[in-house]
Amino acid sequence: MLYPTDGAILTHLCDTIAALRGKGHGPPAAPPSREEIARMLSVAFAASLESEEGREVTFNIFYTTEDYPINYLFRERAPLSPGALVRLSAALDSGRSSIAVTAKGKLLEVAGVWHKGSGEVGLFAIRVVAPGVLVVKYGAWLVLTYRRGQFVPYNDFNAVNDAGAILSEPSPGYPEEAGRRNHAVVCRFRVVEEMLRIGHGGTLLVVPPQAAWHAEVRAEGFPPAAPEGRVRTIEEAAYVMWIRRQRAYAALAASDAEIARLHQPSRMEHAGFLLGGYEIREELAAELDALARLTATDGMVLIHPDLTLLGFGVFFKLGEAECLIESHDPYERTSKAIAQLSALGGARHQSAAIAAARIPGALAIVASRDGSLTAMRRETSEAPLVVHKHLELRLPPWPVYQ
Repeated sequence: MLYPTDGAILTHLCDTIAALRGKGHGPPAAPPSREEIARMLSVAFAASLESEEGREVTFNIFYTTEDYPINYLFRERAPLSPGALVRLSAALDSGRSSIAVTAKGKLLEVAGVWHKGSGEVGLFAIRVVAPGVLVVKYGAWLVLTYRRGQFVPYNDFNAVNDAGAILSEPSPGYPEEAGRRNHAVVCRFRVVEEMLRIGHGGTLLVVPPQAAWHAEVRAEGFPPAAPEGRVRTIEEAAYVMWIRRQRAYAALAASDAEIARLHQPSRMEHAGFLLGGYEIREELAAELDALARLTATDGMVLIHPDLTLLGFGVFFKLGEAECLIESHDPYERTSKAIAQLSALGGARHQSAAIAAARIPGALAIVASRDGSLTAMRRETSEAPLVVHKHLELRLPPWPVYQ
Protein backbone atom coordinates (compact mmCIF):
# COMPACT_ATOMS: atom_id res chain seq x y z
CA MET A 1 0.00 0.00 0.00
CA LEU A 2 1.33 3.42 -0.99
CA TYR A 3 0.93 6.41 1.31
CA PRO A 4 0.55 9.92 -0.15
CA THR A 5 4.14 10.75 0.79
CA ASP A 6 5.61 7.75 -1.02
CA GLY A 7 8.71 8.63 -3.04
CA ALA A 8 7.08 7.63 -6.33
CA ILE A 9 4.19 10.03 -5.74
CA LEU A 10 6.43 12.92 -4.70
CA THR A 11 8.74 12.38 -7.66
CA HIS A 12 5.77 12.29 -10.03
CA LEU A 13 4.36 15.53 -8.64
CA CYS A 14 7.67 17.39 -8.72
CA ASP A 15 8.46 16.20 -12.25
CA THR A 16 4.98 17.05 -13.52
CA ILE A 17 5.02 20.53 -12.00
CA ALA A 18 8.48 21.17 -13.48
CA ALA A 19 7.28 20.00 -16.91
CA LEU A 20 4.18 22.21 -16.77
CA ARG A 21 6.26 25.23 -15.76
CA GLY A 22 8.67 24.47 -18.58
CA LYS A 23 5.76 24.77 -21.02
CA GLY A 24 4.65 28.05 -19.51
CA HIS A 25 1.69 26.55 -17.64
CA GLY A 26 0.78 27.19 -14.05
CA PRO A 27 1.11 30.29 -11.86
CA PRO A 28 4.24 32.48 -12.04
CA ALA A 29 4.95 32.11 -8.31
CA ALA A 30 7.37 29.40 -7.24
CA PRO A 31 5.67 26.10 -6.31
CA PRO A 32 6.20 24.40 -2.95
CA SER A 33 9.33 22.34 -2.46
CA ARG A 34 9.31 18.54 -2.38
CA GLU A 35 9.41 18.66 1.44
CA GLU A 36 6.52 21.13 1.57
CA ILE A 37 4.46 19.01 -0.82
CA ALA A 38 5.11 15.97 1.37
CA ARG A 39 4.02 17.86 4.48
CA MET A 40 0.81 19.13 2.87
CA LEU A 41 -0.08 15.66 1.57
CA SER A 42 0.63 14.04 4.93
CA VAL A 43 -1.43 16.50 6.95
CA ALA A 44 -4.33 16.54 4.46
CA PHE A 45 -4.44 12.74 4.41
CA ALA A 46 -4.42 12.50 8.22
CA ALA A 47 -7.18 15.12 8.50
CA SER A 48 -9.31 13.31 5.91
CA LEU A 49 -9.46 10.24 8.18
CA GLU A 50 -10.90 12.27 11.06
CA SER A 51 -14.54 13.24 11.59
CA GLU A 52 -16.17 16.39 12.94
CA GLU A 53 -19.21 15.68 15.09
CA GLY A 54 -19.91 12.51 13.13
CA ARG A 55 -19.47 14.15 9.71
CA GLU A 56 -16.84 13.30 7.14
CA VAL A 57 -14.16 15.95 6.70
CA THR A 58 -13.82 17.62 3.29
CA PHE A 59 -11.79 20.73 2.49
CA ASN A 60 -9.41 22.45 0.07
CA ILE A 61 -5.94 23.70 0.95
CA PHE A 62 -3.53 25.59 -1.28
CA TYR A 63 0.06 26.75 -1.05
CA THR A 64 0.58 30.44 -1.55
CA THR A 65 2.97 33.32 -1.05
CA GLU A 66 2.45 36.29 1.23
CA ASP A 67 1.23 38.56 -1.57
CA TYR A 68 -1.70 36.34 -2.66
CA PRO A 69 -5.05 38.18 -2.18
CA ILE A 70 -6.41 36.07 0.68
CA ASN A 71 -9.61 37.81 1.73
CA TYR A 72 -9.69 36.52 5.32
CA LEU A 73 -6.27 36.64 6.92
CA PHE A 74 -5.75 35.30 10.43
CA ARG A 75 -4.18 37.65 12.96
CA GLU A 76 -2.44 34.70 14.59
CA ARG A 77 -1.41 31.90 12.27
CA ALA A 78 -1.54 28.29 13.35
CA PRO A 79 0.94 25.57 12.42
CA LEU A 80 -0.34 23.34 9.66
CA SER A 81 -1.80 20.30 11.43
CA PRO A 82 -4.65 17.79 10.98
CA GLY A 83 -6.47 19.32 13.94
CA ALA A 84 -6.44 22.81 12.44
CA LEU A 85 -7.80 21.55 9.10
CA VAL A 86 -10.54 19.49 10.77
CA ARG A 87 -11.70 22.47 12.82
CA LEU A 88 -11.76 24.78 9.80
CA SER A 89 -13.55 22.22 7.62
CA ALA A 90 -16.62 22.44 9.85
CA ALA A 91 -16.94 26.16 9.10
CA LEU A 92 -16.22 26.13 5.36
CA ASP A 93 -18.06 24.97 2.27
CA SER A 94 -15.40 23.03 0.37
CA GLY A 95 -17.08 24.02 -2.89
CA ARG A 96 -16.61 27.73 -2.24
CA SER A 97 -13.69 28.25 0.14
CA SER A 98 -10.07 27.18 0.46
CA ILE A 99 -7.60 27.17 3.33
CA ALA A 100 -4.41 29.10 2.57
CA VAL A 101 -1.04 27.65 3.63
CA THR A 102 2.18 29.66 3.62
CA ALA A 103 5.79 28.88 4.51
CA LYS A 104 7.59 30.36 7.49
CA GLY A 105 11.15 29.16 7.30
CA LYS A 106 10.97 25.37 7.24
CA LEU A 107 7.47 25.33 8.75
CA LEU A 108 4.07 25.58 7.08
CA GLU A 109 1.33 27.71 8.61
CA VAL A 110 -2.38 28.19 8.06
CA ALA A 111 -2.53 31.84 7.00
CA GLY A 112 -6.22 32.38 6.36
CA VAL A 113 -9.20 31.50 4.20
CA TRP A 114 -9.85 32.41 0.59
CA HIS A 115 -13.56 32.74 -0.22
CA LYS A 116 -14.67 32.83 -3.83
CA GLY A 117 -17.98 31.83 -5.33
CA SER A 118 -16.52 30.41 -8.53
CA GLY A 119 -13.21 29.92 -10.28
CA GLU A 120 -10.11 28.07 -9.15
CA VAL A 121 -7.35 28.95 -6.75
CA GLY A 122 -4.80 28.63 -9.56
CA LEU A 123 -1.93 27.47 -7.35
CA PHE A 124 -0.74 24.14 -5.93
CA ALA A 125 -3.88 22.81 -4.23
CA ILE A 126 -5.10 19.65 -2.55
CA ARG A 127 -8.80 18.81 -2.37
CA VAL A 128 -10.05 16.22 0.13
CA VAL A 129 -13.27 14.75 -1.27
CA ALA A 130 -13.71 11.73 1.03
CA PRO A 131 -11.80 9.82 3.71
CA GLY A 132 -8.38 8.96 2.26
CA VAL A 133 -9.18 10.51 -1.13
CA LEU A 134 -7.04 13.42 -2.33
CA VAL A 135 -7.19 15.33 -5.62
CA VAL A 136 -4.10 17.42 -6.42
CA LYS A 137 -4.02 20.31 -8.91
CA TYR A 138 -1.35 22.71 -10.08
CA GLY A 139 -2.87 25.77 -11.66
CA ALA A 140 -5.70 24.52 -13.86
CA TRP A 141 -4.06 21.10 -14.27
CA LEU A 142 -5.15 17.94 -12.50
CA VAL A 143 -1.81 16.35 -11.63
CA LEU A 144 -2.67 13.43 -9.36
CA THR A 145 -5.39 11.71 -7.40
CA TYR A 146 -4.86 9.38 -4.48
CA ARG A 147 -7.42 6.95 -3.10
CA ARG A 148 -6.59 4.73 -0.14
CA GLY A 149 -3.28 3.35 -1.29
CA GLN A 150 -3.67 3.81 -5.05
CA PHE A 151 -2.83 6.82 -7.17
CA VAL A 152 -3.43 7.91 -10.73
CA PRO A 153 -0.80 10.16 -12.32
CA TYR A 154 -1.54 13.22 -14.40
CA ASN A 155 -1.07 11.67 -17.85
CA ASP A 156 -3.75 9.00 -17.44
CA PHE A 157 -6.80 11.15 -16.75
CA ASN A 158 -7.81 12.60 -20.09
CA ALA A 159 -7.70 9.21 -21.79
CA VAL A 160 -9.80 7.43 -19.19
CA ASN A 161 -12.41 9.64 -17.56
CA ASP A 162 -13.70 12.67 -19.41
CA ALA A 163 -16.60 13.58 -17.13
CA GLY A 164 -17.76 16.40 -19.36
CA ALA A 165 -18.37 14.19 -22.38
CA ILE A 166 -19.82 11.32 -20.36
CA LEU A 167 -22.30 13.32 -18.29
CA SER A 168 -23.38 15.38 -21.32
CA GLU A 169 -25.08 12.37 -22.87
CA PRO A 170 -27.88 11.95 -23.70
CA SER A 171 -27.99 15.50 -25.00
CA PRO A 172 -31.15 17.62 -24.60
CA GLY A 173 -33.11 17.83 -27.84
CA TYR A 174 -32.35 21.38 -28.88
CA PRO A 175 -30.68 20.85 -32.28
CA GLU A 176 -31.07 24.50 -33.29
CA GLU A 177 -29.10 25.91 -30.36
CA ALA A 178 -25.81 24.48 -29.10
CA GLY A 179 -25.78 27.06 -26.30
CA ARG A 180 -29.23 25.94 -25.18
CA ARG A 181 -28.05 22.32 -24.99
CA ASN A 182 -24.94 23.29 -23.06
CA HIS A 183 -26.95 25.27 -20.53
CA ALA A 184 -29.22 22.29 -19.77
CA VAL A 185 -26.16 20.04 -19.38
CA VAL A 186 -24.56 22.53 -16.97
CA CYS A 187 -27.77 22.35 -14.92
CA ARG A 188 -27.40 18.57 -14.85
CA PHE A 189 -23.88 19.01 -13.48
CA ARG A 190 -25.34 21.13 -10.68
CA VAL A 191 -27.70 18.26 -9.78
CA VAL A 192 -24.82 15.77 -9.72
CA GLU A 193 -22.68 18.07 -7.57
CA GLU A 194 -25.51 18.47 -5.09
CA MET A 195 -26.02 14.70 -4.96
CA LEU A 196 -22.38 14.34 -3.91
CA ARG A 197 -22.62 17.22 -1.43
CA ILE A 198 -25.67 15.70 0.30
CA GLY A 199 -23.62 12.54 0.85
CA HIS A 200 -26.59 10.19 1.17
CA GLY A 201 -26.06 8.30 -2.06
CA GLY A 202 -28.61 8.06 -4.86
CA THR A 203 -29.29 7.41 -8.52
CA LEU A 204 -30.34 9.76 -11.31
CA LEU A 205 -31.53 8.13 -14.54
CA VAL A 206 -31.63 10.37 -17.63
CA VAL A 207 -33.90 8.72 -20.20
CA PRO A 208 -34.39 9.80 -23.84
CA PRO A 209 -37.89 11.14 -24.59
CA GLN A 210 -38.71 8.22 -26.90
CA ALA A 211 -37.56 5.49 -24.47
CA ALA A 212 -40.15 2.87 -23.45
CA TRP A 213 -39.00 2.73 -19.85
CA HIS A 214 -42.39 2.01 -18.25
CA ALA A 215 -42.26 -1.62 -19.36
CA GLU A 216 -39.20 -2.22 -17.18
CA VAL A 217 -40.58 -0.65 -14.00
CA ARG A 218 -41.32 -2.83 -10.96
CA ALA A 219 -42.53 -0.05 -8.64
CA GLU A 220 -43.22 3.54 -9.66
CA GLY A 221 -42.54 5.04 -6.25
CA PHE A 222 -43.91 8.60 -6.27
CA PRO A 223 -44.93 9.39 -9.86
CA PRO A 224 -46.30 12.86 -10.70
CA ALA A 225 -49.81 13.19 -12.07
CA ALA A 226 -48.15 14.30 -15.32
CA PRO A 227 -44.48 14.83 -16.29
CA GLU A 228 -43.35 17.74 -14.13
CA GLY A 229 -41.82 20.55 -16.18
CA ARG A 230 -41.23 23.21 -13.52
CA VAL A 231 -37.44 22.84 -13.51
CA ARG A 232 -37.35 22.82 -17.31
CA THR A 233 -39.49 25.99 -17.48
CA ILE A 234 -37.26 27.87 -15.03
CA GLU A 235 -34.16 26.69 -16.90
CA GLU A 236 -35.62 28.07 -20.14
CA ALA A 237 -36.25 31.45 -18.48
CA ALA A 238 -32.74 31.50 -17.02
CA TYR A 239 -31.26 30.75 -20.44
CA VAL A 240 -33.22 33.57 -22.08
CA MET A 241 -31.99 35.95 -19.37
CA TRP A 242 -28.42 34.73 -19.90
CA ILE A 243 -28.66 35.50 -23.64
CA ARG A 244 -30.04 38.98 -22.89
CA ARG A 245 -27.16 39.58 -20.51
CA GLN A 246 -24.62 38.47 -23.13
CA ARG A 247 -26.05 40.98 -25.58
CA ALA A 248 -25.95 43.64 -22.89
CA TYR A 249 -22.22 43.03 -22.33
CA ALA A 250 -21.56 43.73 -25.98
CA ALA A 251 -23.68 46.88 -25.94
CA LEU A 252 -22.05 48.17 -22.76
CA ALA A 253 -18.55 47.38 -23.98
CA ALA A 254 -19.13 49.11 -27.31
CA SER A 255 -20.89 52.24 -26.06
CA ASP A 256 -19.35 52.99 -22.69
CA ALA A 257 -15.59 53.42 -22.68
CA GLU A 258 -15.29 53.13 -18.89
CA ILE A 259 -17.26 49.89 -18.74
CA ALA A 260 -15.26 48.55 -21.69
CA ARG A 261 -12.05 48.94 -19.72
CA LEU A 262 -13.36 46.65 -16.99
CA HIS A 263 -12.84 42.91 -17.19
CA GLN A 264 -15.75 40.81 -18.37
CA PRO A 265 -17.09 39.62 -14.97
CA SER A 266 -17.56 43.26 -13.96
CA ARG A 267 -19.37 44.00 -17.23
CA MET A 268 -21.48 40.91 -16.65
CA GLU A 269 -22.45 42.04 -13.16
CA HIS A 270 -23.17 45.56 -14.42
CA ALA A 271 -25.38 44.21 -17.18
CA GLY A 272 -27.09 41.91 -14.72
CA PHE A 273 -28.00 44.75 -12.40
CA LEU A 274 -29.39 46.74 -15.33
CA LEU A 275 -31.47 43.86 -16.59
CA GLY A 276 -32.43 42.21 -13.33
CA GLY A 277 -33.27 38.52 -13.50
CA TYR A 278 -30.97 37.31 -10.73
CA GLU A 279 -34.01 35.95 -8.90
CA ILE A 280 -34.60 33.60 -11.86
CA ARG A 281 -31.07 32.24 -11.58
CA GLU A 282 -31.43 31.77 -7.83
CA GLU A 283 -34.78 30.05 -8.28
CA LEU A 284 -33.27 27.67 -10.82
CA ALA A 285 -30.36 26.81 -8.50
CA ALA A 286 -32.85 26.06 -5.70
CA GLU A 287 -34.94 23.83 -7.99
CA LEU A 288 -31.86 21.92 -9.19
CA ASP A 289 -30.81 21.32 -5.59
CA ALA A 290 -34.33 20.12 -4.73
CA LEU A 291 -34.20 17.73 -7.68
CA ALA A 292 -30.89 16.34 -6.41
CA ARG A 293 -32.35 15.82 -2.95
CA LEU A 294 -35.04 13.52 -4.39
CA THR A 295 -32.26 11.00 -5.10
CA ALA A 296 -31.89 10.43 -1.35
CA THR A 297 -35.08 8.32 -1.46
CA ASP A 298 -34.80 4.61 -2.16
CA GLY A 299 -35.03 3.91 -5.88
CA MET A 300 -34.16 6.20 -8.78
CA VAL A 301 -35.06 9.69 -9.92
CA LEU A 302 -36.04 9.74 -13.60
CA ILE A 303 -35.69 12.84 -15.78
CA HIS A 304 -35.63 13.66 -19.47
CA PRO A 305 -32.48 15.36 -20.82
CA ASP A 306 -34.35 18.71 -20.74
CA LEU A 307 -34.84 18.30 -16.93
CA THR A 308 -38.50 17.23 -17.08
CA LEU A 309 -39.14 15.13 -13.94
CA LEU A 310 -40.79 11.77 -14.61
CA GLY A 311 -40.82 10.45 -11.04
CA PHE A 312 -38.72 9.44 -8.06
CA GLY A 313 -38.44 6.38 -5.86
CA VAL A 314 -38.65 4.26 -9.02
CA PHE A 315 -37.53 0.61 -8.95
CA PHE A 316 -36.85 -1.44 -12.05
CA LYS A 317 -37.38 -5.16 -12.51
CA LEU A 318 -34.62 -7.37 -11.17
CA GLY A 319 -32.52 -9.64 -13.34
CA GLU A 320 -29.31 -9.46 -15.31
CA ALA A 321 -27.96 -6.80 -17.62
CA GLU A 322 -28.04 -9.34 -20.50
CA CYS A 323 -25.25 -7.61 -22.38
CA LEU A 324 -21.52 -7.16 -22.20
CA ILE A 325 -20.34 -4.80 -19.46
CA GLU A 326 -17.21 -2.74 -20.03
CA SER A 327 -15.76 -1.02 -16.97
CA HIS A 328 -13.40 1.98 -16.99
CA ASP A 329 -11.68 2.72 -13.69
CA PRO A 330 -8.80 5.24 -13.61
CA TYR A 331 -7.15 3.31 -10.78
CA GLU A 332 -6.95 0.20 -12.93
CA ARG A 333 -5.51 2.14 -15.90
CA THR A 334 -7.17 -0.12 -18.52
CA SER A 335 -10.77 -1.10 -19.23
CA LYS A 336 -11.97 -4.57 -18.37
CA ALA A 337 -14.96 -6.81 -18.99
CA ILE A 338 -17.32 -7.41 -16.05
CA ALA A 339 -18.90 -10.85 -15.77
CA GLN A 340 -20.89 -10.35 -12.55
CA LEU A 341 -23.07 -7.37 -11.65
CA SER A 342 -21.81 -7.64 -8.09
CA ALA A 343 -18.39 -6.50 -9.33
CA LEU A 344 -19.90 -3.05 -9.98
CA GLY A 345 -20.88 -2.50 -6.35
CA GLY A 346 -23.91 -2.87 -4.12
CA ALA A 347 -27.62 -2.96 -4.84
CA ARG A 348 -27.78 0.67 -5.98
CA HIS A 349 -25.07 0.16 -8.63
CA GLN A 350 -26.51 -3.16 -9.78
CA SER A 351 -30.02 -1.73 -10.17
CA ALA A 352 -28.65 1.23 -12.12
CA ALA A 353 -26.72 -1.12 -14.41
CA ILE A 354 -29.83 -3.18 -15.14
CA ALA A 355 -31.89 -0.08 -15.92
CA ALA A 356 -29.22 1.46 -18.17
CA ALA A 357 -28.71 -1.85 -19.99
CA ARG A 358 -32.42 -2.30 -20.69
CA ILE A 359 -33.01 1.29 -21.83
CA PRO A 360 -30.48 2.01 -24.61
CA GLY A 361 -29.48 5.65 -24.70
CA ALA A 362 -30.28 6.25 -21.03
CA LEU A 363 -27.62 7.50 -18.63
CA ALA A 364 -27.52 6.23 -15.04
CA ILE A 365 -25.55 8.38 -12.59
CA VAL A 366 -24.87 6.84 -9.18
CA ALA A 367 -23.50 8.84 -6.26
CA SER A 368 -22.19 6.77 -3.35
CA ARG A 369 -22.02 7.67 0.31
CA ASP A 370 -18.23 7.59 0.11
CA GLY A 371 -18.18 10.43 -2.42
CA SER A 372 -17.58 8.36 -5.56
CA LEU A 373 -19.52 8.93 -8.78
CA THR A 374 -20.29 6.30 -11.42
CA ALA A 375 -21.94 6.72 -14.83
CA MET A 376 -23.43 3.90 -16.93
CA ARG A 377 -24.75 4.03 -20.47
CA ARG A 378 -25.54 1.63 -23.30
CA GLU A 379 -25.57 3.63 -26.50
CA THR A 380 -27.61 1.16 -28.59
CA SER A 381 -29.22 -2.25 -28.09
CA GLU A 382 -26.23 -3.85 -29.85
CA ALA A 383 -23.57 -2.03 -27.82
CA PRO A 384 -22.10 -3.04 -24.46
CA LEU A 385 -23.00 -1.29 -21.23
CA VAL A 386 -20.11 1.11 -20.59
CA VAL A 387 -19.40 1.94 -16.95
CA HIS A 388 -17.20 4.88 -15.94
CA LYS A 389 -16.09 4.93 -12.30
CA HIS A 390 -14.74 7.76 -10.14
CA LEU A 391 -16.05 10.61 -12.23
CA GLU A 392 -15.94 12.75 -9.08
CA LEU A 393 -12.23 13.11 -9.77
CA ARG A 394 -12.99 14.89 -13.05
CA LEU A 395 -15.63 17.30 -11.77
CA PRO A 396 -14.57 20.93 -11.37
CA PRO A 397 -13.58 21.84 -7.80
CA TRP A 398 -16.11 24.70 -7.70
CA PRO A 399 -19.86 24.54 -8.38
CA VAL A 400 -20.42 24.88 -12.13
CA TYR A 401 -23.72 26.75 -11.84
CA GLN A 402 -23.89 29.63 -9.38
